[in-house]
Amino acid sequence: MDLPQHSGGAPEAAKSLHFHLNRDKVIEYTDRLGNRTVHKRLGHLIQLLDIDAPSHILRHLKAEISSGYGWLDPTAPKEATERDTTWRLKINVPKKALNG
Repeated sequence: MDLPQHSGGAPEAAKSLHFHLNRDKVIEYTDRLGNRTVHKRLGHLIQLLDIDAPSHILRHLKAEISSGYGWLDPTAPKEATERDTTWRLKINVPKKALNG
């Protein structure tokens, strides 16, 4: 989610969230990156895909985001179809592509 151009973009990141992941480790690594947009992307995808995540994880991700808006997928065309005001993201990938 930090460098989506190297991993297939937001659709591939979304697919990875369906695997059994150690969510606390994912949050730890997200914090280590120091990229607040990663917190936004991860929180947005967890909620969009209805991933079972403890509430403390979503609270933590939300607390770490910045006030500006970032792109859900910087590798996709820069045409926002909507804005996620909760996660402060410009959505430029169709939900259908993220749901696999």
